[in-house]
Amino acid sequence: MKKNGILTLLFACIPGAGQMYQGYMKRGLSLLLAFCLILFASTYFFLGALALFLPVIWLYAFFDSYALRSRLAAGTAPEDAFLFGLSDMDSKRLGELLRKRHSLIGWALVVVGVYMLYDILLSQLGGL
Repeated sequence: MKKNGILTLLFACIPGAGQMYQGYMKRGLSLLLAFCLILFASTYFFLGALALFLPVIWLYAFFDSYALRSRLAAGTAPEDAFLFGLSDMDSKRLGELLRKRHSLIGWALVVVGVYMLYDILLSQLGGL
């Protein structure tokens, strides 16, 4: 079934949302996650050069949503899969990885939390 053209345009303006509107949840989630991670990393760590990748991801997501629309209409649509090599890691492998590396992930979160507390403490002491 062909999707509404105006809604396709509106959703295509948000990276990943156009793909999700077309029914490609994994593909859309991959693009949305990549966009948000780059946005977070570039603003939180003050890496302005990293933000140069944001328009690239946005343009790719925009035009990919229209390419998917035309391929769906032609009946040659590819299957939904994660981008950036995430398709190879299914839920079983991801579960095994999390069980094996749960302490590593926990320590990484602790380090990020301590860094954030340190940053807040320094900003508060800097005002004195």
